[in-house]
Amino acid sequence: MYNTLFTLVFAIVGISATFMPWVHYPMGNSSLYGYVGDGILTGVLFLFIALFSLKSLMSKKIIIWETIVVVVLSLLLVYIGYQKITNLEIEKTTFNTDNILIARSAVGFTQGVGLYVLLMAAVSAFLLSLVRLFSKRDGLLVSFKPFTFNAGLSLFIALAIPATFYLVYNKAQFSVMPERSEIERIFSDDIASMGKCLAEGDYACITKLTHPAIVQSLGGTQKMDDMVKDAIVGMKKENIIFKSAQFSGIDQIETQGNNIQAIISQTLIFANNNQKGEEKQKMLAISEDKGKTWHYLSLQGMDRSQLKKIYPSLNDNLNF
Repeated sequence: MYNTLFTLVFAIVGISATFMPWVHYPMGNSSLYGYVGDGILTGVLFLFIALFSLKSLMSKKIIIWETIVVVVLSLLLVYIGYQKITNLEIEKTTFNTDNILIARSAVGFTQGVGLYVLLMAAVSAFLLSLVRLFSKRDGLLVSFKPFTFNAGLSLFIALAIPATFYLVYNKAQFSVMPERSEIERIFSDDIASMGKCLAEGDYACITKLTHPAIVQSLGGTQKMDDMVKDAIVGMKKENIIFKSAQFSGIDQIETQGNNIQAIISQTLIFANNNQKGEEKQKMLAISEDKGKTWHYLSLQGMDRSQLKKIYPSLNDNLNF
């Protein structure tokens, strides 16, 4: 009955996710807890799984229809947990509001630990209940032989699934950090790409490479696009035509776990009354997956305290 016992344990863990943070807002160091929203529903579903598991343990019997109900409930919980996590990930770039106070308070929001605990418990309960269903003697399907395979597989699930989610939640990366020359190549390509996008009026391209924290602080993607568009239109009214942007070098780079932050320089090239002009600017480049993807934000007219409000995870070792 190890399988049923493990299922009961994960059901209890799933219930506890209701009282954990589901969304974290670093700006005010505040969180939205599961019980404020759908956590009540998921808690009730896990409660049913726990009751069925407890009943099975006490009676020392596995009833097919009860196991099927647990499979269905846990699968539903997997769907809910997955949807919550992915929807929040999408909302990081599609977030939109006209209220500047809401925009500023929501800057940098991330999925809370409760959502990952919810999904971990649901996946574990689902797999364990499937094993129980398939290995039931005289059940719907052929039983495993020897019967100890059930206990071994259940133990593997009970250990492997939480370990996997722990690595995912902590964004474990098994790849090495790219060489400095490779990072410089990426910066050069991205800066040139942003310059081309500005010159061609492709504002969505600029927003895509801008760090989500900046986009959120401005009220969303559309607000960001409008701001860039207004800036370009304003330059044209003053007979300033943007031409291109060039990467000028890395001033400082700091690494902490999977997070890499670098202060870089870029040169903006423009034409003013048919005369070529240049302007050097500082930018902060951020990668949160050990250099696989990068986002940028301008440091023009911004000091450390202002940047901290927009990006609370700013590396303390960076100097600017």
